[in-house]
Amino acid sequence: MSEAPRKTHWTDRYVDIASVALISLASVLTALCGYQSSLYATQRTQLFSSANVHRVTAASYAGRSNALEIIDVGLFVQYIAAGTTGDATLQRYIVEHLRPEMRPAMNAWLALKPGARPNSPLAMPEYKLATDADAQRETALAEGLFARAEEAGALSDRFVKATVTFATVSFLAAMSTKFFYPLHLVMIVLSAAIFLYGLVHIAQLRFI
Repeated sequence: MSEAPRKTHWTDRYVDIASVALISLASVLTALCGYQSSLYATQRTQLFSSANVHRVTAASYAGRSNALEIIDVGLFVQYIAAGTTGDATLQRYIVEHLRPEMRPAMNAWLALKPGARPNSPLAMPEYKLATDADAQRETALAEGLFARAEEAGALSDRFVKATVTFATVSFLAAMSTKFFYPLHLVMIVLSAAIFLYGLVHIAQLRFI
């Protein structure tokens, strides 16, 4: 004996319409969120790469600063050594041939009374290296880019979550047409609720 055809319920037609609408909208939003996720993932990679370039540049400037400080310390040690032997001529020659960045600090150091002087002109506020400022600038740029890269990565992950959410909507909406009353109503309502949740979620995100 053949099975009796199931009786249709007045909600079937509305469930079918809602199912088609949800599947269509969810498919579009799934594609959109996937695209946004890929854009942010690419942006994250580019920003990380730029941040690394600035970090390497900052390290280069810092290395140059260290080398220059070693030169300045070496000349100052020679100045002190010349002073212990009473060689004022050599001391004067060293002061006259200091690097431009060391000379203001040395002059300020010499202007102080011996008891008020710090151990080295390098401790004077007048001692400033351009490479130190360059290193700090590059480090700040690297940190800013790194923070933006992390933000882009977080947004990419959130768009992936939205993609999964809307894919779930499509699945439940499609499955609702395979069930009878009242289960198909439960599934379509659940699908609509998840769809609304997804809309609220992506409304809080920033699109590129």
